[in-house]
Amino acid sequence: MKTVGFTLTTITPMFLSGIDSRTPELRAPSIKGAMRFWWRALKAEPDIDKLRKKEDQIFGSSDEKIGRAKFSIRVSQIDKKSPSTYKNPDKYDPVGYHFYSVFMEGGRERYYSPEENTFKIILTSQDEGILKIASASLWALVYLGAIGTRARRGAGNMAIISVDDADKILDDTGLDFIPKGNNSEEVAKWIRDNCNTAKAIINKDKTTFVSEYSNLCFSRFVIGNQPFKSWKDALGAAGFKAFRDKNKSRILETPSFGFPVRHRTNNINNITVTGRVGKDSFSRRSSPIIFKIIKSGSYYYWMVLRLSGEFLPEGGVIKANNNTQKPDYSIIDEFWAELKKRGVEHILSMPDTLMTIIDKLKKDIDPQKIILFGSKARGDFHSRSDTDIAVETDKSLEELLLNGAVDIVDMNRANDELKDKIKKEGVVIYERKGEEAS
Repeated sequence: MKTVGFTLTTITPMFLSGIDSRTPELRAPSIKGAMRFWWRALKAEPDIDKLRKKEDQIFGSSDEKIGRAKFSIRVSQIDKKSPSTYKNPDKYDPVGYHFYSVFMEGGRERYYSPEENTFKIILTSQDEGILKIASASLWALVYLGAIGTRARRGAGNMAIISVDDADKILDDTGLDFIPKGNNSEEVAKWIRDNCNTAKAIINKDKTTFVSEYSNLCFSRFVIGNQPFKSWKDALGAAGFKAFRDKNKSRILETPSFGFPVRHRTNNINNITVTGRVGKDSFSRRSSPIIFKIIKSGSYYYWMVLRLSGEFLPEGGVIKANNNTQKPDYSIIDEFWAELKKRGVEHILSMPDTLMTIIDKLKKDIDPQKIILFGSKARGDFHSRSDTDIAVETDKSLEELLLNGAVDIVDMNRANDELKDKIKKEGVVIYERKGEEAS
């Protein structure tokens, strides 16, 4: 048997309960479940049956014909701190706002695993290739995701502080597990480079846009310019509470950040916002954005990651009591614009099919700039959605031929309304004087 061990530390409070639903406990099944999610996100496979078959082969299945996982996980506590109680924050606390649902039941204090709690994850398998895949999935979990309640709002963040790889299984992967960087640009480069490495370990097939589930087929993030001495200051500086406070009256739009959303009103009956497609109700949808805290050296940086994958099936609506409305994702673009005032946007990953379009445009019309906009830029596209591209070029688009459902807009001929839309939701994916947008 081959083994790779990782020593980790918690960066932010981890709200993860054990069997009694009260005492904080980090268990192997929770780790494995989260690793499954990030394996799927990196795999970005459009064929769901193929995806599930491959996933079950690696992570195991209840189907006796498939059997157990091809690797095992053990979790051991090295420096176990006593569980703490996170007091119910007041309404002015920006960090408490991120964790507010933890305290919604009766306003009680909540036990949690405190920051700087050290533990070890040990991966074991007979197959070195499986260990590399499992390690890449763990990298994504640690640096793109988190564990426990409010994991997408900044809770349950971790960092790997050492790797025990006596058999040198990971040496040829190029994957680095210890964050590097003396400033936000260097940290962002470390994240991009290692995400691409992890993705290459997990998926060696040609990639495309995938809408069926949350994934990283096309993804981007904003990382804050300023380093902070504490995780609380870093998370608060992302400005989510201030943005939501400013837009709390937009009851049918804020659910684009995830639902259910419960609004307190002056009336006896509060408003709970959910989703519906036809006669089918959707009581829960995870947020398409993830708040992260990255620690490099002794400094903390906030980071917000944006995932791809349809938020609701085609025809879905947002429902607030008896009122309904089609999902409006523009509010996420508004928040994204606010983030970019305090940080820098980076493209984390692009599918091969989009890279093919970029290469074709570069060859045929030599554009100054290529911009992806519309649903595939926002991430909420469906399987039949077109790819919307805007270009800045001096050449004509009349003889340009592209395969597939691709709509090309010449920025020189676009009207003001379309230009405003592109500016609001678009992302630059190529500029002539650089390589692909960073």
